[in-house]
Amino acid sequence: MSTHEKLEDLLDEIDRGMEKLNATTIEKKAADGRIYAHDATEQLDARKKIMDDCLRDDEYELESLIQQEEELKQEFDAVVKSCTVLEKKIEKDNWKNKFSDTEREYEEMENEKKLLEKELEELNKTVEATNELDIEALGLGIYRGLGVQTMMKKDGTITGVQLTSDDQSRVYTYPMKGYSAQYLTKYVWKSISPPE
Repeated sequence: MSTHEKLEDLLDEIDRGMEKLNATTIEKKAADGRIYAHDATEQLDARKKIMDDCLRDDEYELESLIQQEEELKQEFDAVVKSCTVLEKKIEKDNWKNKFSDTEREYEEMENEKKLLEKELEELNKTVEATNELDIEALGLGIYRGLGVQTMMKKDGTITGVQLTSDDQSRVYTYPMKGYSAQYLTKYVWKSISPPE
C-alpha cells in the first residue's frame, strides 16, 4: 500500500477514533448529566419536602393563630358585655342615690313646709288677736319696741311721751297737750331715727 493510502487509512482511523472519542465523551457527558439531573431531582425533592413541611407547619401555626384570635374575640366580647352590665348597674345605683337624695330633700322640704304652715297658723292667730286690739294699743306697742314709752293717767288717757336715747344715757319727756298728733309723730320718729 502506498503511503498515500496509508495516510488515508490513518486519517480514516483517526476520524473513527475521534468519532468514538466524541461518542464516548458525549455518552460520558450524558451519563454525568443524568447523574447530575438525578442528584438535582433528589435535592429538589428534598427541598420540596422541606418546603411542604414548613408550609404544613405554617398552616398549623396559622390555624392556631386564627383559633387564638377567635378565643380573644370571645374574651373581648365577654369583657365588653361585663363592662356594659357594670355601667348599667352603676347608672342604676346613681339613679337610686339621686332618688334617695331627692327623696331626702323632699322630706326636708315637707318638714320645712309643716314648720312654715305652723308658723303661718300661729301668725294668723296673732293677726286675728291683733285685729281685736285697739289700733292705739298696737301703735303704743310699736313705739315701746323702738324705745318710746307713753305716760298715762290712771283712767288710761295719755298725757305725754318719754324717749330714751340708744345708749340709755338720756331721757326726754314731751307733753301731749298743745301739739298736734301729726307734729308729735313726726318729732318722735325724728328722735328715734338714727342720724344720717
